[in-house]
Amino acid sequence: MLLRTRKRQSGKKQQKRRLLLTSDFPHDNTQQFIDRAKKTYRQTGFSAGATMKYYLLALSWIIYCVLHSWLISTSVTDFLQQRLGGAYRFYRLFYNIFSIITLLPVIIYSQSIKQEPFFIWPEYLLPLKYALLLTGIFLFVAGARHYSLSQFSGWAQIKEKTSSKLINETGVLSSTGILGVVRHPFYAGIFPLIWANDLDITTLITNVILSIYVLVGTLLEERKLVAEFGDAYLEYSKTVSMLFPLQWIKKKLGFIPA
Repeated sequence: MLLRTRKRQSGKKQQKRRLLLTSDFPHDNTQQFIDRAKKTYRQTGFSAGATMKYYLLALSWIIYCVLHSWLISTSVTDFLQQRLGGAYRFYRLFYNIFSIITLLPVIIYSQSIKQEPFFIWPEYLLPLKYALLLTGIFLFVAGARHYSLSQFSGWAQIKEKTSSKLINETGVLSSTGILGVVRHPFYAGIFPLIWANDLDITTLITNVILSIYVLVGTLLEERKLVAEFGDAYLEYSKTVSMLFPLQWIKKKLGFIPA
């Protein structure tokens, strides 16, 4: 009789432990994440057809990114500037229009194969999500104050009949404002904006490829800026970080003399 009573008490304790575990808040979110991942797996099935559409999506983004980078590369722009002469001032506008037109099919296809997200930002992480979104928006707004949008669009080149490749307001190297925090605020702003979204397989593939593309594009842009500004840009790059404001944080914390 005593043995049975102990077994019952032990069983009740184990049941309480299971209830505590299953009612734990982080555990609930982990289980929800697993359930959504399983549901996504069942929806896609990762059959040959399902896998092929993701390969096609990845290939579409890669082709777009490579073509986009190639058309703005120094070798192409220098060649076209020599061949087109004064007509080269139309190239920036043509490039932007072409980029938008070729981007639309990729976005439309991406949206057509979206599945239910396997990761949805939980309520307790929403402050982080909104912080990322605000950071991305801030970087774009702060960066826009130092760059000429008319130069970026190509309209200024046509209006002023120039073929400048620079998109900043003054045409000289600047390290004020946000450019004293990161060297490429526009590129830096892309990361928090794209990764602050809920994730399904389509979004994950897109985000990974775009992240790699932005990193490669930033490095290519660095080479252009070194060629344009020489030693002045090299010195600037020693004191201001490329994308993540590590140098700025160190200065604020006192690790680097201001």
